[in-house]
Amino acid sequence: TSNHAELGIKDSFIFRNDNPNNKLSYWELAKKVAEKKETLKAEASFFPHTDKPDPKTGQGEKVYVAYTFVAQVIEVEVDTDTGIVQVLKVYTTADIGKAINPQNVEGQIEGGTVQGIGMALMEEQVIKEGITLNPDLTGYLIPTSMDTPQFISRLIENEDSEGPYGAKGIGEPATIATAPAIANAIYDAIEVRILDLPITPEKILKALKEK
Repeated sequence: TSNHAELGIKDSFIFRNDNPNNKLSYWELAKKVAEKKETLKAEASFFPHTDKPDPKTGQGEKVYVAYTFVAQVIEVEVDTDTGIVQVLKVYTTADIGKAINPQNVEGQIEGGTVQGIGMALMEEQVIKEGITLNPDLTGYLIPTSMDTPQFISRLIENEDSEGPYGAKGIGEPATIATAPAIANAIYDAIEVRILDLPITPEKILKALKEK
C-alpha cells in the first residue's frame, strides 16, 4: 500500500518512486479495480499564478489566468431590395496557445462563429411584462447548416506556461468577435451603421430608407 506522495506516473505506467520497476499499467490497474469491484477516486487543486490589478487603474500584467485573442474578417452579401444578409466567408486568426487537437480547435472556432452569426443577424428574445413572446423556433430564429459560411482559420500557437501542455482554450472568443465583424462588413457594403442587434432585414431596409 502506498500513498499518493510515493507514486509516480510516466508513459502510461504508475510506479513507486523508490522502486520504479515496481509498476502497473493503466490497463492492469483498471482490470484489478474491476475484479475487486472497487472505485478509484482522485482529487486535486491547482491555482495558477495571477496578479492583483492596480487599485487605481484596474490594470495589471496578469490579472486573469490566460488571454486568448481572436481576429476575424467576414465577407457578407447584402440584398438592398430585401435587406437579407448572407455571410459568405469567415477568416479567423486565433492565438490559442498549444493546439492539442487542431481539428477540434477549428471545430470550436466554426461552432462559435455560427453562434455569433445568430447573435448578429437572427436571435432576439422578445419579452413583454415578464412573458417571453417568442418561446419557440418559429419566432426565435437560429442559424442552420444552410446559413453556415466558408471558414478559413489560422491557429497561432503561443504556448501558455501554466496551461495544460501550453493550451489556453478557445470557445467564447470566436463568438465574441463575430457580431462586430458582421456589423462592420454590413457597413462596408451599404454604408449604413446599425448598432442594435440582431441586424434584421427590417432594420436594414429602414436604415437604407433613412440614409
